[in-house]
Amino acid sequence: MDIKEHLQGLETKLNSLEHQHAQQQYINIDGLNNSESRFFELIFVKKSVTENVKFISYFRAIFMKLLTVALNLIHLLLWMFGAFLLLGKPFCQTRGRIAFSVALVVISIGAYKQREYLDLLIPQLGTKLLHIDKT
Repeated sequence: MDIKEHLQGLETKLNSLEHQHAQQQYINIDGLNNSESRFFELIFVKKSVTENVKFISYFRAIFMKLLTVALNLIHLLLWMFGAFLLLGKPFCQTRGRIAFSVALVVISIGAYKQREYLDLLIPQLGTKLLHIDKT
């Protein structure tokens, strides 16, 4: 009789521990704190615990993937910015190089904006140069 009562007591303790463990997993899934789990609990009251656990794990997986994509994009942008700075470094080492680089950029922009005039001017310059070479 004493052994049966002891086994029943142990069985009751085991059931209560299993129930506590299931509740603890529901509340603290992968480090979610109590307030976040209460938020999910309020939203998904009618669903079972396992459905809520699955939803939260899917939500967390999607969030982690989106976070990884965002971090990779930031990494790519910073890498491109660094490469641009390394490419521009030789043009900005001295004041003379800076002045020459700025003048070259301004002249290039001006030539691009006046390209129709340059298209008319270049054939005329070519014929004049050819005429000078012939004489």
